[in-house]
Amino acid sequence: MPECRCGRLLPAECITTYRSGTRRWINYRCDQCGREWAQELEGADRSERVSADEVLSVHERLVNFEGPLTELLREV
Repeated sequence: MPECRCGRLLPAECITTYRSGTRRWINYRCDQCGREWAQELEGADRSERVSADEVLSVHERLVNFEGPLTELLREV
């Protein structure tokens, strides 16, 4: 879980994701101090082909995953 400069751990409802073309952003907002910031993540090239092994790997990770989507995206 990400932490604000004020020391508060941010709950999932304070985190949003946004995709713009090939770029992906995670936006954070601390509901205690009001600080906001964004982190740009490397986007995937959707024109690239995906192998069957890559698809199976993603499904294996999702089988037992419990948590917010933002946490799953950080692990990629």
